[in-house]
Amino acid sequence: MPYYLVFILFSILLSSCEGTISGEASGRYENNSSYSYKKTVNGKVVEEVQSKQRDNGGFEGEFNLVINGGDTVDTAVDLPELNPKIRCTQILTPVQIEQIKAQLLKNTLDKNRLLTAKVAINDHCLSSDQIRQLLALFTMDKYRLDLAQFAYGHVTDKTNYQITKEAFSMEQSKEQLDRWVNAL
Repeated sequence: MPYYLVFILFSILLSSCEGTISGEASGRYENNSSYSYKKTVNGKVVEEVQSKQRDNGGFEGEFNLVINGGDTVDTAVDLPELNPKIRCTQILTPVQIEQIKAQLLKNTLDKNRLLTAKVAINDHCLSSDQIRQLLALFTMDKYRLDLAQFAYGHVTDKTNYQITKEAFSMEQSKEQLDRWVNAL
């Protein structure tokens, strides 16, 4: 069932409620097809063709649904100034990384996880592997890419940064990160 139908069903089921529903959807698809045919002339096979085709990709989407003209107001949170680049000498301990991972998992939406992650690592240094671990907690590549770009200024081992791409699900996102890092 297409994800937009799920949102419509939610709106019908919750039509007596007021408020805002936000969410994210992502997925991958794969299509494999094959065909074969024989071309005959005067009863003799003159050409035989077999073809196999594979197509795959992914999708990501966000939604924000207001039910019954709800009047829920989101209030802005005072955020610290984010440091895109700091001088790194020592990485976070494994215990500190586990604490940050636990903080991220308290958020259900990737956009909230992204903000939590940026604030949590704002004044700290991480290894490429620690960043990969944090990226793996996100469901959508666009948020992974955003955090990977921010975290690059906080990494102690830039030569190993390629391992962060293991957390991405789409090839296009890996290529975007490569282009971004190479442009620096």
